[in-house]
Amino acid sequence: MLNTDYAPARHSGWYLATTTAELQAPITPLNIAGRALMAVATGDGGYRLYDSVCPHRGASLAHGGTVGRAGVICPFHGRAIALGSCSDPDRYSVAEVPSLLVGTVLFVCVGGGVVGASGGSGDGANGVRGDGFKVDGVRVDDRGFEATMLELASTHDLFPCPPMTIDVAPELVVENAFDLDHFMKVHHISRVTGMDWGLTENGPAHCHAEFTVRTPQWEGGGPKIIQNRFYARAFSPTVVVTELGEHGVGQTVITGATRTPQGCVVRVVNALRRAPEGPASEVVVRSLTDFAAKALHDDMLIWEHLDTTMTPQMDRRDAPVVVFREFCDSFQPTTVDRVLV
Repeated sequence: MLNTDYAPARHSGWYLATTTAELQAPITPLNIAGRALMAVATGDGGYRLYDSVCPHRGASLAHGGTVGRAGVICPFHGRAIALGSCSDPDRYSVAEVPSLLVGTVLFVCVGGGVVGASGGSGDGANGVRGDGFKVDGVRVDDRGFEATMLELASTHDLFPCPPMTIDVAPELVVENAFDLDHFMKVHHISRVTGMDWGLTENGPAHCHAEFTVRTPQWEGGGPKIIQNRFYARAFSPTVVVTELGEHGVGQTVITGATRTPQGCVVRVVNALRRAPEGPASEVVVRSLTDFAAKALHDDMLIWEHLDTTMTPQMDRRDAPVVVFREFCDSFQPTTVDRVLV
């Protein structure tokens, strides 16, 4: 019997949490994997993420709390709550959670540990803020994501699409990148060939294929039929990075889905290689944004009527999906169940 189960949506590892356009300085409440967090503006255009439950009496520091010189002032009793590591054993403090700001996109790593007594000053402008839990210097459940994002940010500009709320489990959104047959039927890709897939120890799950597609209108020169490389890497059950075209040259799409009471919020980020003449034109960015929205709408017709309680009868062509589900199963579920946001 093939493994067709998912790990819990509240998993360890990376999430695409939000974008800076959605944040409200100085404090913004977030809920990731059932964990109440807050993004606190640093004053230099950056943000750091912390637990938002006051350790004194459980109030939400993200709702009514104010930033002071000694930390965040709790709206319930006025205690000054230190942010991150605190050497004073008599002071209340909240843990910092590892985060990564890439352009305007904020990622967070949960479940694999938080910043406690050791604290953490980050690894540079785009590096991870907060040390988190590491084994032999490697962040638990990073799967190579930090290095991949920093490499991408060094050569590409990121253009987030508007978030979309969908009534579907977040893993299904990422699984679609491994469901190669659905691209032909749902998204009208004329042909998918050269398929291979697999898992890397302590790395991402990957899926590769060649798509026969038409060139986009904004490229000019009239439509052409081309073979386009498709290379998807899932770095967690809810984050996938997909390259379309040659590595480092074509378009890269980052897709993240976070659970909500209504299903999940899907965020798609288009990454385009930085050109000497400047950023991509508004026409190109708008075309890619519209394309992403259409693709999600096409998938929604299937998702909204999908019976997830039945036992799938997978065949050999579903092997990439099975690999993705095995990958999901390698992550640890988080244990926080309170939703305060």
